[in-house]
Amino acid sequence: MLIAALLAGLLQVGAGPDSPAVPAWEPAHAGLMAKAPGTPGYGVQFTTPSGRLVFTNLHFDPATRDAKMELYRIQGPAGMGPYRLGAELGFHAKEPTQGSNHPCWFDNFFYAVRTLEGSPARSAGLDPGKYGGRFAVTALEGVDGKNFGWDLGALVWYLTNRPEVELNLIRRPVMFGGPSRRNPRVTLRKVETAIDPADGFFTAGGIDSALIQPWLGHAPLWRDLLILRSRTPRLAPLAVDLPTGRRWLVSAPTDPSAEGPGKGQRTLEVWREDPLAGPYPYAKALADLWLEPREGLGPGRVLRIEGQWYRIQTLTTDPATGRPTACSLGPWKADIPALLAGASEARELGSLPSPGLWETLEQAANDALLEWKTLALPDALASQDAQAAAALVLRIEKGLLALDLEVKGIRSRLDAAARAEAERKAQAELATKEGKPARATPAPPVESERLADLLDQRKAILMAILGNAKQSLASLRR
Repeated sequence: MLIAALLAGLLQVGAGPDSPAVPAWEPAHAGLMAKAPGTPGYGVQFTTPSGRLVFTNLHFDPATRDAKMELYRIQGPAGMGPYRLGAELGFHAKEPTQGSNHPCWFDNFFYAVRTLEGSPARSAGLDPGKYGGRFAVTALEGVDGKNFGWDLGALVWYLTNRPEVELNLIRRPVMFGGPSRRNPRVTLRKVETAIDPADGFFTAGGIDSALIQPWLGHAPLWRDLLILRSRTPRLAPLAVDLPTGRRWLVSAPTDPSAEGPGKGQRTLEVWREDPLAGPYPYAKALADLWLEPREGLGPGRVLRIEGQWYRIQTLTTDPATGRPTACSLGPWKADIPALLAGASEARELGSLPSPGLWETLEQAANDALLEWKTLALPDALASQDAQAAAALVLRIEKGLLALDLEVKGIRSRLDAAARAEAERKAQAELATKEGKPARATPAPPVESERLADLLDQRKAILMAILGNAKQSLASLRR
C-alpha cells in the first residue's frame, strides 16, 4: 500500500532540492522485490539507522501525471544484521488502565512472542512464560537505554547489528507490589551462514517522515528508480516512430501494489526520451499518458498522443508479461462507411472512464463526415450505378435508425444516472442525520448530453447525405 498517511504529498517529484542528507542506495535484490506488493521485481534499497528501506512501484497519476513511488521497510532476515537475540519480538501500545492490574501492564513495551531454548534472550530471562506473548511477566522497555520511539522494526535492526547489548527488562507484578527492573548484558549470536538477500518480506508505515523528506527531491534517486523499472522485463520501453519523432511506450499499472502485474487498469506512458537512460525531470521527458481501456489495447483501437489521434494498426504483446513487443500506429482517419452505417467512432476508445474524450473524437468524426459530404460525395455519386446508389441509400437509412436508438439510449441512461444520484444524495443526508456512513460517490458517467448532441448533429449530416443519395438514385432509375 502507498504510505499516504505518513508521507502525504511527499512521494512525488519536486518535493525539494537535491540533498546531501540522502544516504547511499543500491538496487534491491530482484528475488526479494518479487515478494513486494505488486511483485515489482525492482527497487532502490537504503540502509538507515532504523533499518533497511526500499522505494519501488514507480507510477504516474493518469490525471495529474505526478510521479509516485511506494516506500516499504524490509523485514525478515534480509532486513536484519548478522546477530541474533533468539527471540521473536512484539510491541504493545499504551492503552487505558483496566481493573486492578498495575499500570505497567498497560504501558508501551516490547515483549517476546517466543524465545529459543538456550538463546541469549532465554538466558537473560526474557521469556513469554506461562501467560504467553504480551502477557508474559517479564517485558522489554528498551535496549541500551533506548526505546527507539517504540518502533519495533528499528529495535530489531539495532539488535541484529550489535554483538553485545544491554536489555532493559521490567518484571511486572502478577498480583501485588510494583515492578522491578534489571539490565543484563547479553552477547548475541552471530549468524554462521550468509543471509539470503531474498529471504524477507515487507511492511508499510512506521517510518519517520522527517528521515525520508530530504530524499524526495533528489534527482539521482528518481533517475535510478526509473532505470531499474525500465530494466524489468514487463515494464521495458518499446520504441515506436511517430510523425512527431521517435517515442517510447510503456504499459504500466495505475496502482501497482493493489492490482499486481498485468491486472486492472493500466496507463500507456509515452516518453520523448528512452526511460532506460533515466531522463529527469520526468515532466519534460514524459510526453503523454493514455489511460488504457480495461479490455486492453489492440489493433483498431483509437488513442491520442500529444494531441494527435492515432489508430493502432498492429500490436503484439509478450504472453507472459503483457508487455508490448511490437506496435505500429497510423494517423487516425474516420471510417466513412462505418459512419454512414451509424457507427459511433468513440466506441473504438473502449471503456475509458475519461469524460470528454468521447465527445472530442465524435466531434472529429462529424468534421470528417462533413468534409467527405462536401468534397468527395459528389464524385462518389457520379461514378456509381443504380445498384450501388440503392445500397448507399439503404446503408444510410439503417445508420439513421441506429443513431436514433443510440441517442435515445444515452439520454435514457443519463436520466437514470441523474435519478440515482439524487436518491444517493437524499440517502447521504439521511445517513448524516442518523450518524451512519454514506454510500460512496460513483464515478461520473462517460456519456454526456454533449455526446448525444454530437450524434444528433451526425444524424443531420446523414440526412443531408441521404437526400443527395436519393436524388442520385432517382436520376439513375429514370
